[in-house]
Amino acid sequence: MKTPGYLSALAAAGALGAAVILACSNPVVSTPPAVPPPSEPAVPKPPEPTPPQGALTLVYGTNNRIKVTKGKHLMVPPTLTPRAAKVKYSAEGAPDWLNIHPTLGVISASARRIQGAFSSADSPGVRQDFRFRILAAGTKGAYAKQSVTADLVLTVHNSVPLPGMSYVAQTVSGAGNDAARRIWVGLSGGLPASQADYTFEPPSSKPAWLSIGRTGIISGRFPRYHCSTTYTVKVTGKGIYAGETGNVTFTLLNANGCDFSSIRDFGSIQPKGIWSDGTTMWVADRNYERIYAYSMITKTRDGAKDFDTISAAGNTWPEGIWSDGTTMWVADVVDDKIYAYSMSTKAYDSAKDFNTLSAAGNDSPKGIWSDGTTMWVADEVDDKIYAYSMSTKARESAKDFDTLSAAGNNTPTGIWSDGTTMWVADSWDDKIYAYSMSTKARESAKDFDTLSAAGNRSPEGIWSDGSTMWVVDWTNDKIYAYSLRTKAHTP
Repeated sequence: MKTPGYLSALAAAGALGAAVILACSNPVVSTPPAVPPPSEPAVPKPPEPTPPQGALTLVYGTNNRIKVTKGKHLMVPPTLTPRAAKVKYSAEGAPDWLNIHPTLGVISASARRIQGAFSSADSPGVRQDFRFRILAAGTKGAYAKQSVTADLVLTVHNSVPLPGMSYVAQTVSGAGNDAARRIWVGLSGGLPASQADYTFEPPSSKPAWLSIGRTGIISGRFPRYHCSTTYTVKVTGKGIYAGETGNVTFTLLNANGCDFSSIRDFGSIQPKGIWSDGTTMWVADRNYERIYAYSMITKTRDGAKDFDTISAAGNTWPEGIWSDGTTMWVADVVDDKIYAYSMSTKAYDSAKDFNTLSAAGNDSPKGIWSDGTTMWVADEVDDKIYAYSMSTKARESAKDFDTLSAAGNNTPTGIWSDGTTMWVADSWDDKIYAYSMSTKARESAKDFDTLSAAGNRSPEGIWSDGSTMWVVDWTNDKIYAYSLRTKAHTP
């Protein structure tokens, strides 16, 4: 049966009311949106630091002076500080034949273009100065607002190249009378004094006994035991050769050589300490408990000068030796003592002994050296050099060398000094270390690292005349010679 329309309407209304009642009895609670925590205020980035005014510096050549010889190429880079700065280079007042690289700052010119720089091209010896300014302006970064200038003087010489020169080779026997040892070394192709100056290069390489004349001629009186040595002479042109320089070398050869290569043949089979007066080389020999004498000229034995008295004195383990010309002192590695002997009679002189080593802990004495006031004694076990008063024999610890171990000089043997530097041989490292006499600090630039290459692998005693360093090798029974200046082996 069909439902009447009013009943359908009432049913729909009743359903709507029920829904409203249900909604009121179960209310929906909405969640409020999440609130983000307050953010910290942003810290502004600090501005790029600005370098102080004048931080850029610019230099060319030597104090902004540049020299070039006509007919030669020119290329001179700048020295910009700081190097990392980005700049652009430009020139004011520069000659039109000169190039300036805009980013590298290199000044350059070809020989052909320099050739046209002279108004009097056919006048040798003429020089012409060109003055101009280089500007370096910062382009990026902290130096963008910086700039610096350099006022340059470019000197162009219209000179003639130096002629070829050579010294005449000369061999000196090193024996005979003084007249036989006079040397005169001529210079082939040399220039007169009006056109060139001659100097040793470096100047410090010239020994006191050599002279160089105004025309480059070398003369002097060759020391009898001087080692074969090569020297360099710098030639500086003048007049038509102005601006030209060159080097010429010459070698003085000692026919007798400089090494003592035959001491084994004369009975010395375990050489230790050495000392010389410039005429005789004395060599302590531990095997035969004596001190042998050899001629510095011929390297042969001079038996009349031997010390054969040390064994009778109880000095049976001789090591380092040193003399003042009157007394010979000999260290003994077993007795921890330094014995004294007369140089003239070879007699034992006990009143001058050093009996203070053991009490100081100096129980392994090796090389010794003195300046006449203090006696220094190397200790092979302690890696140290002890100091004692020559007059009282008492310890002078303030003069000790305690810096050997830190340098790696752990087996010190022979020692020698020129009063400024102390050299210390190391029998394990095959090397001679150098130390300052005043501060005791290392002076590695003066080290001898050339021993091993020469075959000198067991260095012991050392002695020098100020030009050559002689180094004993106790395993091959030989005394090697080295240049004190270059450290090269000079056999």
